[in-house]
Amino acid sequence: MKREVDEYVRKCAKCQVNKTLRPKGKAPMELTTTATNPFEGRALDVVGRLTETTRNKYTFTFQDDWSKFLVAVPIPQQDAERVVRASC
Repeated sequence: MKREVDEYVRKCAKCQVNKTLRPKGKAPMELTTTATNPFEGRALDVVGRLTETTRNKYTFTFQDDWSKFLVAVPIPQQDAERVVRASC
C-alpha cells in the first residue's frame, strides 16, 4: 500500500505543486555548558494555559540542571507577583 500511495503522490500535479522543498539536513551540533555542582544551572518556566482545575490555569516549574530536581507549582495567573510567590 505504501508503494501505491507514493506512486499516487508522485503522479498528482496538485500534490507536487503544494510540496514543500526544504533541505533535509540537521542543525549543527552546539556545545553547551554542563553544571558541575547542584544549583549551578537552573531552568525556570511557566507552562500554560492548561486544563483548569478548580482555579489554577498555569504551572510554574523550576529544575536544577545538575541533579534534575524539579518543582512544579500550580498558579492561577501568569503574572510577576504570583511567579515570585511560587518561587519562594
